[in-house]
Amino acid sequence: MVLSLFSLAIVYAVANSFINYENVILKFEELGYPPYLIFVLGTAQLLGLSVLILNKTAWIREWAYTVFCIIALDVTYVQNKILTRKVTYLQKKYKLNLR
Repeated sequence: MVLSLFSLAIVYAVANSFINYENVILKFEELGYPPYLIFVLGTAQLLGLSVLILNKTAWIREWAYTVFCIIALDVTYVQNKILTRKVTYLQKKYKLNLR
């Protein structure tokens, strides 16, 4: 059940990246990543998903889960960095002291 939901989420994310390619390119450039990384991440996610579904070797499955966790941690780091930058900008603009 959990793997099914995870699979649907990954397939939806990859499909969304290719359907809304122009918007995703703008977001990647805003975050400072090159646009070709969209294809690399999409391919890696689909390969990792196929490993999880088709392969029964525990060692390879652990590495697939590890890669998904690394990607999630990277996304969390970048989002935090962007949010911090926006808050700092708003503090300077409106002369706020939120600390």
